[in-house]
Amino acid sequence: MGHGGVLVNQALFDAVDLNDLRVALAVAEHGTLRAAATQLGTSHTTVSRRVTSLEVQLGARLFDRVASGLQPTEAGRAVLDVARVLRNEIQGLERGVLGQDLRLSGRIRVSLPDLLATHLLMPDLARFADEYTAIDLELHPSYAIADLARRDADIALRLMPHGQSPQEDLVGRRLCAVHQCAYASADWLARHPDPTHWVGWAPDNDWIDSSPRPDLPARHALDGALLQLAAARSGLGLAVLPCLLGDPAPELVRLGRVEPWPRWDLWVLVHPDLRNTARMVVFRRFLFEALAGYAPLLTGATP
Repeated sequence: MGHGGVLVNQALFDAVDLNDLRVALAVAEHGTLRAAATQLGTSHTTVSRRVTSLEVQLGARLFDRVASGLQPTEAGRAVLDVARVLRNEIQGLERGVLGQDLRLSGRIRVSLPDLLATHLLMPDLARFADEYTAIDLELHPSYAIADLARRDADIALRLMPHGQSPQEDLVGRRLCAVHQCAYASADWLARHPDPTHWVGWAPDNDWIDSSPRPDLPARHALDGALLQLAAARSGLGLAVLPCLLGDPAPELVRLGRVEPWPRWDLWVLVHPDLRNTARMVVFRRFLFEALAGYAPLLTGATP
């Protein structure tokens, strides 16, 4: 296949460094050297050096610099198309091999919201590590749907909008609906018996309209549930929080006569090729049992 003066075939790719191809794909998919470096866990300089090395190996410029970052050239698009095919084949082979692994050892990469790790599951994960001493856990805090097909994670815990399901190519199990409620510090409510404002997400978000007090303005935008928890505990205002954060906080009380309402569904997701790996089987079973014990807290049944 000829394209822009570059012959894109197997013989050509036999001569290049596959790591350079992986870096070039990250640049194409993220748009800038810096974003690609962050995704790959390396430096901006290393990414630039590997892209240059690949261009030298192929004898063609693969990216043009534009206002928004880097954009593949015609030759670059041809090279990247074949590189994606190679990446998918390699990852499919890796998943197939891992899926046959019957050993209770190795590494499990877990992607989960940070609040679930820090305020719910960390003692259980420590207990799992004590029980399965040959399995290492690698935790990645994230609220996005991890691309399990590309091995960004082996297993993902996700808070999906209530009533929505994840993509069909993933094996998943819905655990329960995760409820939220309105909270403030007891001291703040004593000084403001008629609450004056919310603290939370950006004020232009529609979360205020669906809150128990849509008449109140939002102040002090805080982009994250853990930030909002700290703000409410410190007396910055009224906040909508997951019950798993609000109910255990001794400084906080629920806003009077407001009952918890479902906001998310908690899912445990895994790629189909990995579901029968021994360490994944025992870890999923462990997660299901641990999370089942937290159902009253997750649903707001134990204020």
